Parts: sequence; structure tokens; C-alpha cells
Amino acid sequence: MDRRPIPILIDTDIGEDLDDLLMLAVALNSPEFEVLAVTCVDGDTQARSRIARRVIAAFGQPQVPVVAGYSRRIPHGNGPVAPLLAITQNEVAPTEEGLPPACPETADALIARLAAERPGEIYLVSIGAVTNAGQTLVRHPQAARDLKAIVTLNVLTVPPGEPFHDWNFNYDPAAVALLNASEASWRLVSWDICPGLGPSLAEEEQIRRRGLDTTQVIATAIDAWRRNKREIRPETPPHAADLKALAYLLCEDQAITTRVRVNVTVGTKAGAGVLQVEADPEGSRVAVWAIPAERGEPLRRLFLERLLADPQARKPAAAPAPDS
Repeated sequence: MDRRPIPILIDTDIGEDLDDLLMLAVALNSPEFEVLAVTCVDGDTQARSRIARRVIAAFGQPQVPVVAGYSRRIPHGNGPVAPLLAITQNEVAPTEEGLPPACPETADALIARLAAERPGEIYLVSIGAVTNAGQTLVRHPQAARDLKAIVTLNVLTVPPGEPFHDWNFNYDPAAVALLNASEASWRLVSWDICPGLGPSLAEEEQIRRRGLDTTQVIATAIDAWRRNKREIRPETPPHAADLKALAYLLCEDQAITTRVRVNVTVGTKAGAGVLQVEADPEGSRVAVWAIPAERGEPLRRLFLERLLADPQARKPAAAPAPDS
């Protein structure tokens, strides 16, 4: 029996690094996923929205709503922000020309509405700051029960019980505390869930030579990433860490998990947050430590296949004309 597509909302700081764009591209071009919406978070969310809309248009899905979500962490909300440290915005989507219109809803309202329409079905996959998720849980508490789960990628490499700083959580520790205090099902997925899932340098060249609008967008983003991120060396393959969130969803029933209790400290390290994850058989949270090692390489090949595939090939064939 064919598995139904997994319905997901992607909450992203696309443009800050390359992996958000690759993750969105794979999800849009995979029959295993149904991308219901994209919400952008942190900083210049208007610029992030343009990048996301450029990607969804290239993949032939302009109907997917994209929201420029909350630009500043809780409790500050929207308002003036520092210039976006994006590495792809000027190259991938410098203006609104040719883009689908942005969705006028707020991120929290969109997330809550879609979750209410399909209660218990939808994953909110957060691959940036969790501000949009936090605002949703504050403004629409029912969403905590309507969402199937909130999935985040985390630095869970330290032994359980040791405090740690997480890159995305540092942007908005108050939102993390709200998530932890909510009724939402929260899956903390380790960055070490599996080895690298992105294309090699040789496979990057395959993307460049493919000649599709989709692969041109990806190649443009890779070029911008290489130019603008100072620490990237020529021999560094494309950064694709956020694909691990998709890997978890595809292997959820095989994942190695631990029930944990999460403690969040806010206001340390110049306003950042500290998390402490403690193994607890009765804990209310799930830490995902790994998926079977033998799944890693097949998933990497699958994700490359989806980056290279022509979206037109996914469209269903027209129904045959009835016999006269």
C-alpha cells in the first residue's frame, strides 16, 4: 500500500544559509511530502519570503502560501531589525518581479488555521528560530493540540543532563521556553541523527548541468553561499544539514528515541538560552538520537534525485478521453 504524503509546515530562516533552501526544494519535489505552507522567521522576513516564493514558483507550486513571519524574538515582536545576514537574497530573489504574491496572514494565524483544518495530522518543522512557533502557542493555544508534532533540529551531541547552547534556540530562548511549557508534542532531532545528506562536489556539478529552472535556482544559491560565507573552502560540499529533518520524518518508525525532560534557562550568555535535556522514562518530550545507519546513503541518493528531478514529471497525466 502506498504511504500517504506527510503533511508539513516549514518554518524557516531561509537565506541565512544554504540548507534551508535545499530542504525546501527536496520537500516540494518529493511525493512523500505535502508542503502546506512556508513561514519565514527572524530578521528581514520579507527578503526570506521572496527567496521561498522564488523556490516554490520554480517547483511549480505557487499555490503554497508563504508568510513573512515574526522578525524579532519574543517579547519584542515585529519592528525595526538589523540588516539580514542572508547569503542568497540578492542573487536568488532581489525583487518581487515574477514572484507569486505573499500570503497576507500572520505566521501564527496561518499555522493555527491549517492545524485546525487537519487536527492531528500536520508536522510543524522548524529549521530556524522558533519565534513563529512560540507566537502560535501564545496566540492560538489550541494549535498545541491540533498539530501532530513540532519538529526541531538540535545540538544533542552532549551526554543527557549536560547543559548546552543550541544555534537556533539562541535566537529566541523565550519562545523555546513557551514551546517546552506547552501541550505540543515536541520532537528534538539531533544534528547527529545521520551522516551528511547533501550532494558531493561531483553531484553539485550534476545540478549545475541539469538545465532546469529549479536546478538553476539551486546553483545560484550555491554560488552565493560560496562567495558570501567566509569560512567556506572550495572543497566544501553544499551545506545540507536541514535535510535531516526530512530524514527523520521518513524514518520516524525506525528512529532511536529517548523520553526526556527539558529545562530551559533564559537570559544567559548575552540574552541567549541554555537547555538541559535529561533522560526521563516519564518525560513529556522525545529526543531523536539516530536513524539506522544503513538508511543514510539511500536517503542521500534519494534527496539528490529529488533535487535533479523535473517537477513537471510529477504532474499526473491527463485522464483519457471517454470512448465515443
